[in-house]
Amino acid sequence: MSLRRSMMITLAVAWFLSYADRVNMSVASIPMQAEFGWNETTKGLVMGSVFLGYLSSQLLGGWIVNRIGAARMVGLAVLGFSLLTLVTPAAASFSFTALIITRVALGIAEGFAVPATYAFMGRWMPQNERARLLAIVVSGATIGAPGGLIASGFLVEAFGWQSAFYTFGLLGLAWCVYWFRVARDDPASHPQISEQERTLLADNGGDDGDDTSIPVRKILRHPAVWALIINKFCALWMVYVFLAWLPSYFSAVQGISLAGSGLFAALPWIAMSLMLYVASGYSDGLLARGRDLDFVRKLMQVIGLGGAMVFLALIPFAASPAMALFATCGAMAALAACYSGADPTVLELAPRYRGFLTGVVGTIGNIPGVIAIPMIGWLVDTTGSYSWGFITAAMLNVFGIVVWLIFGTGRKVID
Repeated sequence: MSLRRSMMITLAVAWFLSYADRVNMSVASIPMQAEFGWNETTKGLVMGSVFLGYLSSQLLGGWIVNRIGAARMVGLAVLGFSLLTLVTPAAASFSFTALIITRVALGIAEGFAVPATYAFMGRWMPQNERARLLAIVVSGATIGAPGGLIASGFLVEAFGWQSAFYTFGLLGLAWCVYWFRVARDDPASHPQISEQERTLLADNGGDDGDDTSIPVRKILRHPAVWALIINKFCALWMVYVFLAWLPSYFSAVQGISLAGSGLFAALPWIAMSLMLYVASGYSDGLLARGRDLDFVRKLMQVIGLGGAMVFLALIPFAASPAMALFATCGAMAALAACYSGADPTVLELAPRYRGFLTGVVGTIGNIPGVIAIPMIGWLVDTTGSYSWGFITAAMLNVFGIVVWLIFGTGRKVID
């Protein structure tokens, strides 16, 4: 196995833990709601609070990463959100305010990890392997969501809701010990790298600019940057609706047990994980055969958002758990193509400013975590239905497709 692939797998584990630390609340909140007397709106605020911190820290993280190094920042971020996961039960027992503060702080730590991860990946990814290597890292998130949901469902039923937080918090601390031993920002300085891989990454890995010279106005005024931001926003709206509310949807609407709802909510993420490798292999294969980079990035994004839109529109009409599972799995499987469409362009539009651009895209693109999750809770309390959450996501996908076809690109636009 190449060293670059090994590093991506290690990052994937970090993303697994990051997503597991978010979705454990999606399952734990069901018994917590009964214990603490929350309504659906309050539960939505608890689940959405982590994303307030998550989006607020990514731009700052993009500025910090060049000062302390991407590898160190990734490790410190994982250390932070793992410790905060461990203290979540104590915070919930102390007060509702303490719980919200802890979840916001957890989101801040997870937000710091995002620009650091992309800055690190930029050094370790040749361009013709970006979709496949990015798929490895992203699959950590798409496996972390179902893994966290399934494990949390069984942990909560067997040992109480607190156990979900203790388990993943301790796993995160163990990961940090390993990461600080093996991670290096510069591939050439890694003691285990081969001469062939050192040469490959020196030629194709790109370099990071000095944050003091970032052309902020030039970046923020470019239409391609905003096309990327808007498409990230549209894709993540659906992701966060699924991430937070699928266990409750399968429990309340489809009548599935607590452990079963965690399993049913996990299966769409497994479908997405499998399709990540299919889509990335197809995308990189097209590039290897000489297809135009913009054509490939636009094709994959249209497949992702367009396919997800069709399945999202079917969910409100699902009359059985099997039909609901088919529609939700189809939506997430289709969305996997976006990680070979718009997503790699965060490494391509401004190679010298990957950390900053990732912070901007992450800050604005993750706003759905703050808006969509509480909004669905309010809609359920108001209308008694989850349907509008899925319909809204489908409508946003149409908007994202139009914007991407007009303004999207995978070429460097900022020197």
